[in-house]
Amino acid sequence: SWNGPKCEYFELIYVSPLIIIVIVIANRRMSREIAERKAAEALVAKKEQQLRTAMENMPGGMVMVDEDLGIVLSNEQFQQMFDLPDDLVQIDRPLIDAFVYLAQSGVYGNVRAVDLVSQITERFNDGESHTYERHLSNGKIYEMSIGPTPSGGSVAVATDITERKQAEQIVADQRQALKSVLENTVQAIIAIDKNYELIVCNARFQNLLSLPEELTVPGTTTRAIVEHAARVGFYGEGEQEELIESRMKALTSGKPLQIEMNTTDGLTWYATLQPSPEGGFVLTYTDITER
Repeated sequence: SWNGPKCEYFELIYVSPLIIIVIVIANRRMSREIAERKAAEALVAKKEQQLRTAMENMPGGMVMVDEDLGIVLSNEQFQQMFDLPDDLVQIDRPLIDAFVYLAQSGVYGNVRAVDLVSQITERFNDGESHTYERHLSNGKIYEMSIGPTPSGGSVAVATDITERKQAEQIVADQRQALKSVLENTVQAIIAIDKNYELIVCNARFQNLLSLPEELTVPGTTTRAIVEHAARVGFYGEGEQEELIESRMKALTSGKPLQIEMNTTDGLTWYATLQPSPEGGFVLTYTDITER
């Protein structure tokens, strides 16, 4: 009978190719999804490696934390700069633990751990960017920059600025020493750098030109000082713009100059302009009224 086993055999033979086709299609789809997933994972791994390489080659220490201040990632420089044990920079370790360690070990000087934790927590959690200097007990000076991330966490970067601050202090000390010398001379003196900006001037020069305090700040332009001198009549009568341009031309010519001039208060001055080898000049006024 056709309704017996033969019919069942026929149905089995007929259905099997469909099942095979379905399996093949499913396998192809699965293989494609696996390949795409592997490609995506490889891309993520590549990006992570690029990020890690960038982190390890940046000039400072860097640490990223989540919204709970748990460490997401950090570079070796961060650990080295603060001399932190390995266990304090592990992923998910609260960053606060590291700062407690720094306070208790004296790295941050005479500061209580509770005060440091409060300060750091506020800076990391307020959603604002912060830049400040941190002086360590070993003499190092770090510039700390903290900023929020889109995910709600924060990233902090520490840059060693010790050498820069030391160089700035040397310049400041030299400037103060020069200022002390200038204040003890009978001449009115001003020193200008290669960018024609003020290095220093003494009180006698300030009084001679009636300079306001804001024009005695290092970095003030020569033109600003000359314009003020013209306004107060230091250069005598004449068209102000012409007086300004003629003085600027002489001061920036790179040539030495010696002249005598009279001021409205009846005094006679001997002015000497001496260009500096590296650019800029030194200008002195000597009172020769009684000679």
